[in-house]
Amino acid sequence: MMSEMEGICKEKGQDSISIEIIDLAFIKALENRSYFEHWLVRLRSIFKGTDFSCAKEILKIAAKNNGIGYYELQNTITKYNIEDPAPLINILLHDGYLVKDEEKETFRFNSPLLQAWWLKNIVI
Repeated sequence: MMSEMEGICKEKGQDSISIEIIDLAFIKALENRSYFEHWLVRLRSIFKGTDFSCAKEILKIAAKNNGIGYYELQNTITKYNIEDPAPLINILLHDGYLVKDEEKETFRFNSPLLQAWWLKNIVI
């Protein structure tokens, strides 16, 4: 985002960042697939078969609904017959895909930019 904002500021001859520049940088960052492609590649390298499908569906639900509730997460894990979900959930949390919101009892994307990219390029 910072690189995109810097480029837009230079292009417009501005020294300060405005909301318009932030919005433009957000859009430009989403258009650059290479910024986020490694997130999907990482999932593919860590998870295989149903584990990968389950992780991808969890992220799809979280992206579309601004989070995935504990109950829906458990249902998704059960749907894919994941016997030990702890490693899968821990990777999604510790690798920065999701963050736990205990107050709302949900897991949501850690980054709105990653969430928007996931919606645009993976969920479609």
